[in-house]
Amino acid sequence: MKNIGYIVEKPDLPVRVATCKSGLGLIGKNCMFYGYDLGSYVGMLMIGTDLEFKRENQGQKQIANSICKKCNRCIKKCLTNTIYSERYRINPYKF
Repeated sequence: MKNIGYIVEKPDLPVRVATCKSGLGLIGKNCMFYGYDLGSYVGMLMIGTDLEFKRENQGQKQIANSICKKCNRCIKKCLTNTIYSERYRINPYKF
């Protein structure tokens, strides 16, 4: 492969947050990533480069979407009551 002068690296950034900032989805109250039109069953991989891309969607200013603030379905469905209703946190030790 021909070297055309761009640097590629694995960045040390939180992948879910970077994916949200790129405009591809949101993080719900249950701390899961939801891809727009894809749902929660999404794998993410991030590669950093100095190649400049043309941005089509600017991304969310917030990580969480306004829909998620009103919904609360994940909190109601959680059998162990481990999801906090505010602050987008879960308690993994609560069974």
